[in-house]
Amino acid sequence: MAEYAGALQWAHIVDELAESVDRT
Repeated sequence: MAEYAGALQWAHIVDELAESVDRT
């Protein structure tokens, strides 16, 4: 279960990173 939560957290971080890169 911890691995699943970690994966979700990373997916959220990557999504935000992609968004900031997209706006540049």
